[in-house]
Amino acid sequence: MILYKKIALVVGCALHLPFFVNAQTVTTAKLYAHFAIDGATTIPIIDKQSASVLDYQWLAPAIRFQYENGRYDEIELTNLKIQIYPDAETDTRFSIGLRYEYGKRFNQAEAANLSFRAGLSIRGYYGLEQLNEGNVLGLPAESSVYGLSLGLTPHLEFRALKHLVFDFGPYIELANMAARAEYVYDQAIDEEQRDSLDFYFKGLQLMGRVGIGWEF
Repeated sequence: MILYKKIALVVGCALHLPFFVNAQTVTTAKLYAHFAIDGATTIPIIDKQSASVLDYQWLAPAIRFQYENGRYDEIELTNLKIQIYPDAETDTRFSIGLRYEYGKRFNQAEAANLSFRAGLSIRGYYGLEQLNEGNVLGLPAESSVYGLSLGLTPHLEFRALKHLVFDFGPYIELANMAARAEYVYDQAIDEEQRDSLDFYFKGLQLMGRVGIGWEF
């Protein structure tokens, strides 16, 4: 009988959990536009440096869960880019990443039209580049980049309507660590010599970011 009561208690809590979460959480779906500031490159090798001070990079969907204590979690699908070139130099460039942010809202009035949030972010990413003549010797090559970055994410958020919000703020990248594996299609050397592995580290970089969101 005691076992049945414990099972019933666990099932009851599981059934009521969504109601507790919904009561304590405000969910916001967002779409960000990212801009590289002063030649920032979030994925080494795959992202090419721009000569422009402000250069558009990509759109990124995200979802944020805001809790009653002011804390929040945000998940963003980032670095999503697919480029196919028909010329003889470059075939394909592809990248994708996932960013997780944990932060806090500093003004406590939920109904305020202007709010400030800030959080810490961790971003994992992958990039692929296939080149017809990418090697220094003019040989076809394929590069894969795996990386991890840490950053600060301030948000200045303006509520235009009851559910519509606009988000402004930079992504301040503190450290970006990556490993690049390259394979060169050179028939003149042994198979084992065609692979190479390099490591990269980039320090402070700035990305501009604007977003639009809808609260549920």
